[in-house]
Amino acid sequence: YQWQSDYKECKAILESLKLRDEGAPEVELSKTYFQNQKELLLKDWSDANLGIWISQYLFMDHELADKLLMKYQEGLTIMMILQDDEKNHQLQESHWDKMPCSIWWFPKKIQGRGINHHKFCIIDGQVLWHGSFNFTWSASNLNQEAFSRNANIANVREFSTEFTRLRRFIDEEERARKSIS
Repeated sequence: YQWQSDYKECKAILESLKLRDEGAPEVELSKTYFQNQKELLLKDWSDANLGIWISQYLFMDHELADKLLMKYQEGLTIMMILQDDEKNHQLQESHWDKMPCSIWWFPKKIQGRGINHHKFCIIDGQVLWHGSFNFTWSASNLNQEAFSRNANIANVREFSTEFTRLRRFIDEEERARKSIS
């Protein structure tokens, strides 16, 4: 049949094409996890050697906080944007106070402005985790959550830009509050 001959010819052409340079890294597609997100995230944090940036609505998980504190003590740059909420301050004495200059508190709900509901993490500027997964015991053990791991540098850059935008917003809000006081 003609279609079989055409198929074989197309297949041979495709196989002969070089789709990437020899030695270039394999492209890693985003992978979404619906279970064991915490364990997978902890593995990536264990492998980190430069820094971890986090934007979370809720962060109350002691095991994750312990790992971040350990990475901070190893010399990694830890930067977090957390919603200024009583729940997020539960780890203040035990963890956050031991990582000075690492946390930006997103202002409490102000009229006309919402909350920081982001849930993402950037590791070494190379890996992005994002989804519905808050860093809480409930998210790890009870809730139905999704967290995607993405090593696409364009996506990592987009979230890095958003992280920087949020930090600037918080810094500007703080300056404005101080000038009013």
